[in-house]
Amino acid sequence: MSQIKESLSSFRSIPQMHKVERVNQQVFQQALNTMIMFILILCALSREAMVQTTAKKIVPAKIYWTTTGTIMEGSDLVVKCSTHGRKEDKVAYVYLCINGVAVEQKKTMQEDTFFTKKSVTGQQTGNYSCVFSKTPYPLSEVQGKGDNYLFIQVMDRILPADISLAGSRTVRKGDGVEFKCTISDPSFQTQNTSDLVHAYLCKYGSVVQMQVFDVKSTEATFTIKSFNENDAGNYSCVLDLQSKTLKDKDRTFYGNNAVFLQVNVSWSHFITPVVFCVCFLLILSLIVGTWWLFIKQGALQCYCGRTPRQEENDVPMTGEGDDGTLNMEGESSDEFACDSEASGEEYQDLCDEVETYHEMEDATYHEIPVSW
Repeated sequence: MSQIKESLSSFRSIPQMHKVERVNQQVFQQALNTMIMFILILCALSREAMVQTTAKKIVPAKIYWTTTGTIMEGSDLVVKCSTHGRKEDKVAYVYLCINGVAVEQKKTMQEDTFFTKKSVTGQQTGNYSCVFSKTPYPLSEVQGKGDNYLFIQVMDRILPADISLAGSRTVRKGDGVEFKCTISDPSFQTQNTSDLVHAYLCKYGSVVQMQVFDVKSTEATFTIKSFNENDAGNYSCVLDLQSKTLKDKDRTFYGNNAVFLQVNVSWSHFITPVVFCVCFLLILSLIVGTWWLFIKQGALQCYCGRTPRQEENDVPMTGEGDDGTLNMEGESSDEFACDSEASGEEYQDLCDEVETYHEMEDATYHEIPVSW
């Protein structure tokens, strides 16, 4: 009986043991969950601490600017960064940031640091702010925003204008041409911050002339005194709102409109030279022809007035004659015939003299013997 009682009591204790095990498992699971939560909290706290430690390396500062929020292209920009009440060490490295990215750094021991940007361009438009650090960092690694920021807009110094032409667009060579450059944009008065405004006359976008723009009458005049073929093309004008003259000569500009000029080729400019040349050639031809006729007529008359004896003597000298004399008559006759350049009666008289001279010469040759 006792054994049966013990076995019954053991069967009764089995459910109680299962209950204890379940309780222990629940306690262990709760402890495990608590430990996991504790570890997660520690990780979050350590990460926050690391972030705070890293953030302390770059400290925000204040930025100041004395002028308004716009500046003209080509002007100098000066801003002030202040670390007042923030700097703990004597030396600080101050950074000027544009759109949250550092663009310039300065080492300073003062609370106020000035940054100057020379000849700003449209690419430097953006939000400006200042930060600083105890140790120097490369500009590429510095990113952040200061206590405040300034939006600075860089306006284009070139403003398109309107051009007009007095007269026809077809110009004769050598004529004078006058252009008028005006501005009708109402924003000109608000954008203009300089007392000296320049106007540029552009041909195919390239500057060819510059004039001071009259701000009161809002116009400027350009003149081409002697127009030629090289001046033909498209013309426009623009305004330069900066008092400093433009340094970039390769930059192209285009106005609101354009005027195309071309040269009118007039044949009247060529008629006078052509007529003069033709008349000169005709007169020269007449003179040469008349001179040639006179020469031909005189030579013919001189030839017709010669005697048969003179024609027989027109033989080249080759040696002795039949009578032992030298044949020199032909040479003398040819010399006189070729040298005669007169006409009319003068040629006839000259031929008579030549004939008389030959007769005397023949007599002389016969009287003088030749000895060898």
